[in-house]
Amino acid sequence: MKHIILLASIFLFAVGSAFAQKKPVELHWECEGIPGMENEYECALVAGHFDDILSLQFTIKWDENQTDFLKFVPINLPELNKNNVNTNTASEGYMRFLWVDLSLNGVNLAPGSPLFSLHVKTKKGQPQLKLASDPLNIEIMDKDNILRQLKWR
Repeated sequence: MKHIILLASIFLFAVGSAFAQKKPVELHWECEGIPGMENEYECALVAGHFDDILSLQFTIKWDENQTDFLKFVPINLPELNKNNVNTNTASEGYMRFLWVDLSLNGVNLAPGSPLFSLHVKTKKGQPQLKLASDPLNIEIMDKDNILRQLKWR
């Protein structure tokens, strides 16, 4: 019995160490004005510590009275396309996003790599976009089936 408890303790310590070594995925928006277009912006969702990521899901939110969604532009995630974002609620100030690496190998991106961008138009000033867990929870899963934490910058 003592051996089982010892083995279980060693296993739990090893699993806990593996979790501790995984850095949170960093995400933030970088918005730039679109030349020649008044109050139109391209906002890229930029990542850091994007290592072995298998899936992402979250809600993108903004103030629908200040910002209008124009289009979704895939950039660096494999097989990403317009079907990964549900734009049906864009006029209400939010969209759901879901992406899965269909190769199941996990995706690695260099720090500062944009995942995708949104084109938006504001009534005035810079757009204020955020990621939220309502109505779709924020989840970032890596290839080891470990839920990764999100560090929002």
